[in-house]
Amino acid sequence: MLRRMRTHRRGWTPPIPLTLVTALAVVSPLGLSGCQKVKELTGQTDESSDEDETEDKTSEDPAADAPDQAAVELETAKEAGLAEAALAPPPVAGPMTGLDDLLALVPKQDGDIKGVVVVRDASVFLDYIDEGSNFVAGPLTRLGAAAKGNPALSELASAGMVYPMIKGQYEAAKITLAASGIHLDKGIVVADDAQGNGVIIYAGDKPDALPSLIKAIDDSGPEMSCKNIDGHAGYVVCTEEKADLEAYAPAGPEGAAAIRARLATNLPGVDFEASNIIMDIAEEDLHLTIETPPGLMVMSLAPPQNEPEMQEMAQTFTPSAGKLLRGVQPGAGFIWGNVSPQLVADEMVADIANDPGAPQSVKDLAGQLTGEFLLAGHYQPAAVALQVGLKDDGSWPAVAGELEAVMPGVKEGMSQELDIPGATWDVGIIDIPVGAETVKALHAGLSGVPEADVLAQMTGLTIDGWVFAASDALHIALGASPEAIGQLPAAPGEEGPSDGLRAYLPGSLMSALDANQVSMVAHMPLDALHSPQTRELIKTALKNVEDVDADLVLAMFDLASPLSNGTMWLTHSGGKTQIHMALQAFGHRADDEGKAALAAAAAVASGADPTASYSPLVAQYPNSARLAAYRARAGQTQAALVASGVGALVAAGALAYPVLEGARNEEISEELDIEEDAAEKAKEESKQDPTPTPTPTPADDTKDETDNTEPEPTPDPTPIIPVPSGDEGDEGDDGAPTPPPIIPKKIPRKRN
Repeated sequence: MLRRMRTHRRGWTPPIPLTLVTALAVVSPLGLSGCQKVKELTGQTDESSDEDETEDKTSEDPAADAPDQAAVELETAKEAGLAEAALAPPPVAGPMTGLDDLLALVPKQDGDIKGVVVVRDASVFLDYIDEGSNFVAGPLTRLGAAAKGNPALSELASAGMVYPMIKGQYEAAKITLAASGIHLDKGIVVADDAQGNGVIIYAGDKPDALPSLIKAIDDSGPEMSCKNIDGHAGYVVCTEEKADLEAYAPAGPEGAAAIRARLATNLPGVDFEASNIIMDIAEEDLHLTIETPPGLMVMSLAPPQNEPEMQEMAQTFTPSAGKLLRGVQPGAGFIWGNVSPQLVADEMVADIANDPGAPQSVKDLAGQLTGEFLLAGHYQPAAVALQVGLKDDGSWPAVAGELEAVMPGVKEGMSQELDIPGATWDVGIIDIPVGAETVKALHAGLSGVPEADVLAQMTGLTIDGWVFAASDALHIALGASPEAIGQLPAAPGEEGPSDGLRAYLPGSLMSALDANQVSMVAHMPLDALHSPQTRELIKTALKNVEDVDADLVLAMFDLASPLSNGTMWLTHSGGKTQIHMALQAFGHRADDEGKAALAAAAAVASGADPTASYSPLVAQYPNSARLAAYRARAGQTQAALVASGVGALVAAGALAYPVLEGARNEEISEELDIEEDAAEKAKEESKQDPTPTPTPTPADDTKDETDNTEPEPTPDPTPIIPVPSGDEGDEGDDGAPTPPPIIPKKIPRKRN
């Protein structure tokens, strides 16, 4: 038996990318690649009595209303300079035109309509374009300059020249629109009736407002016939065929209720009252809602379920309770998913089981794979880790034994294949402390290169990769020391998201997770990408790289600078696979703070200094729910880069690429003012006991005052009494409770 095992060891060398270098390639700068809903928040804050408002009021400080443990976790995130909620409560917006009022304008008919798109307030999209244009001009000009001479980037090179012409055409069209008599804020309805005949319904001062606008912008536009809608003052219906116009009659409350019911079936759990855009294309089996409160965009999409891509997605990802989410710290970026156990068994496990060269212990460990995985950034301690779920980790010691026997050959191979001037590889099996026990881990560390000191000082990470199994998970991580890495596995009995993570993420996501409907979640904080440190790192690291212009990279980042973070998740309910996405902007146009944030970001995108542009936001709005974003962009939060996960990978890629291309900046440490032996100091600091549990800060009632004056109500169509459609009941929700809103609610303050 022992001889057979020894012979087996000599015949089996673990494929480097499958073990240690998997960690280095994913999370290391110098591995193989390194480079890669308000329940009607907008309202409808009901005009109820002061007593009712007091009873319903919740604090804008997530830690103030959260359970004790959640408050502690959120305070920890706050002390690290990170956000306490994935979505900051937006300012209260004015009411939109009633959804049922607009649905009642859909053509009345005997059969079902083929499709309907409702936009309750289209004016917000002009705001998006207007604000977006403030961010585009500078980066496009720089992109064009950086792309000159590179045939592969020829389209980018011409973008800077074409943009001014497009901007001029848009400004002219906007002036024409403003004089047209069309009221975008009162809603638009586009529908195809049962025969496929299309109608457009809008609010206008005169029937020919839309056709005249179209002709003014494009003389070759389609001919349209229009008329006022009887009983719905101010609304106009247009068709291409006069016969269709003469036959038109609004569907009324019954028609609205029928469409509502269909929406509830195709998008179970979605809050339609909070949505601005509602799309239901039955012919294509495409269903969509988008919410657009100030500074946020929240989308729920049910794509055509019979499309091959959707079928493959539904077969690949299956709902799970999210056991590994226990490893996510509030404020950190992560990607979690649950791959179908059957797919894992058929594809991965079967391949390993049929590999005659794989040791039995490796086959045994592969047989324990659950399909669950988590890739996350960590700030206490600093780490980036991939965790793969196991039914049981009992096979790991035998695997570690197999690995230990082949370490000399692995070390020799890495030294030859990853030969970096001045670098020393340290490869072996060592013990790491996990709770009260020790676990053997495969370790590979790289030292002797200035890039290691740069990474350490900027992120707290060192170029040390670890592979081990504990707490029913296989861990592939990048972190500074055994003591730091040993804190990654969950304590016995810990499963699923912590109280703090529950308070941090959108409530509807947590509700769906509790109902076992979620199969994938990704949360990406992006503000650290726009810090002065990140920008200087990219410019300095890529200084000598000829085929990658640093300004081109930064210009690409600047184009995305209006976005602060994004959260995406997949749900499976009522036989539908849905994609949900919440995108938070760095600012908005609803109050002075939001405008100041947008102005700062636009200035940086046009070349202004990040520290000088973002630091005033930190000083002027110290109690803002968006403070963490301001601090990250001002360069005041070291943890933000590694915690985001994305930031750590960007830093890693920027440092790795020049090394792999033979274009290192030998003066990088001096130019970035990196402390000598920063990597070794980071290792020593990572061995210290975790930061003591903080005491949650009492809720601060002296928040920044914001003008929440109620805007003038938007005129609605002639009111109708909506017929209950069942979209708030349990139908089609797989027994799940009515989900809470995605967007956190901000209560208007009382004025003295």
